Amino acid sequence: MKAKESYEELFSEIYKYVLACVGNISEAERITRNIFLSTLNDLRTANSSKTKTHIKTFLYKIARNQVNDYLKSNPSSNKKEGNIDTIRMLEFLNDDQRDILLLKICGRLSLEEISKVTGQEIDHIKTGQTEALRRLCGVLT
Repeated sequence: MKAKESYEELFSEIYKYVLACVGNISEAERITRNIFLSTLNDLRTANSSKTKTHIKTFLYKIARNQVNDYLKSNPSSNKKEGNIDTIRMLEFLNDDQRDILLLKICGRLSLEEISKVTGQEIDHIKTGQTEALRRLCGVLT
């Protein structure tokens, strides 16, 4: 896969994840741009699927850290721009459950990739995902 194709595909995926986390379009764009600017050289060498997978998990790890930094420095960040019902649903989850679901759904990451991004064991990821889904089902019913 060429660097430009990798960039375009991964930028869209990372942006969706960041937007779901911060709920602010302009901040999501800024954070996503910063992620890619800081990793541009790595993306240029993403020419095999193995390398692309490595870069994908690397980018999500950076995205997760930058989102956490943003949320810590902006505790009262206004999430008006996102889907308000989705944002309210995510508030029922703890930070760990929210991270796991956003990486799984928005990032389309496998359990193994989520484990690499978060540094948590796969069993913990599975449990967190199951608990998050149960909690959301309980809220919906």
